[in-house]
Amino acid sequence: MHIRFTIEVICGAEEPSRIIPRIEGEVFDFVGDHADEKEVTVGRIGGYLVQVGRAFDEGESLFAVMDSIDQAVHDCYCALFDPRNDEWSASVLATYGDNITSMDVLYIESVDLEAEFKSMDITPIVRETIATFGTNCGLVAHEEQPENAKVWTGFGFRKLPDSDFYTYAPELLHQGGNDEPIPSISVSWANRVRRGRRRVP
Repeated sequence: MHIRFTIEVICGAEEPSRIIPRIEGEVFDFVGDHADEKEVTVGRIGGYLVQVGRAFDEGESLFAVMDSIDQAVHDCYCALFDPRNDEWSASVLATYGDNITSMDVLYIESVDLEAEFKSMDITPIVRETIATFGTNCGLVAHEEQPENAKVWTGFGFRKLPDSDFYTYAPELLHQGGNDEPIPSISVSWANRVRRGRRRVP
C-alpha cells in the first residue's frame, strides 16, 4: 500500500486560506498475482495543515483563516481554540495542560475507502499521514468517525471534553487513556528521535 500526497496552497497575500494548505492523499495498493498484478485506488485521506505560527507571524486572525475554508474546519477551530485570543481552548488545556509547545495542527478531515475495500484496516494510512505531516505539530485532530473509533483510540487519540473531536499530541511519548492525566514527560512511534539527532534530557 502507498499514498500519493498532493498539497494545495492558495497564492496571494489577501487570501486567509493560504495559511492552511489542503492535503490530499490517494491511497493505492496492488491486487492480483505477480503475473497479473495491477495498481488500484483503495481510498483517499484528506485534511489541512493549520499553520498557527504563520497566522500569528502574518497578523491573521486564526478564526478568520479557519472560518474561510468550510464548516468542518470551522468546527475544528471551535473545538481546539479560544476565539478570544486564538490560544488553546479550555478543552485542550484540560486534556494536555501546558505540555504542548507547538500550536500548529494537522487536521485529518476524512479517510474514505472504496466500497470493495471498506473492511481494510486504515491504521497504516493514518500512521503514515501523521508521520509525514504531523510530527512537528502540537496536535493532530479529527472529528469522531464511529466506524473507525478503535483505530483512533488505538493510536492514543483522546476525546476532548464537550466535543466530537479526538486529538493526539505527537510531542508526548505517553498519551494515556481518556481518563488519565498527561504526564509532563512522556513517547510514541510518532515522536521517535530522528537519525542524526539526540534527545536532550
